[in-house]
Amino acid sequence: MSESDRPEDPKVPPPEQVPAGGPAPTSAEAGSASGADAAEESYRPPPWMRGATWLRGLMMLLFWVLYGIAEIVVGVVVLLQFLIVLFTGERNDRLVSFGERVSLYIYDVLRFVTFNSDERPFPFSDLRERGPRE
Repeated sequence: MSESDRPEDPKVPPPEQVPAGGPAPTSAEAGSASGADAAEESYRPPPWMRGATWLRGLMMLLFWVLYGIAEIVVGVVVLLQFLIVLFTGERNDRLVSFGERVSLYIYDVLRFVTFNSDERPFPFSDLRERGPRE
């Protein structure tokens, strides 16, 4: 079979396009000598192989469960506060303060699980009492 009868291989350029020194080495060949050390140092595993990614997922799952519990607590606070106002005509300040703390906790949990914050909420950090965290 002559060269003109061979099917063309897209990876191998025709003889007239090969540089004088021969074909350029592939990336695997180029990195086998001096670039091997640099390639090993700059290697970064894909996200699904990183322990930090799996730890973040585990923390997100934990905080999603705590979020569900906090929703129930908020529902109880709302119901209690309504009943107190219904029968006394005044709101309970302690319940208002507790409701604010729970709502701030829910805010912190939602910021963490939606990747808006990397700071883990309570019990891994302090439970804040007022205002947005700076």
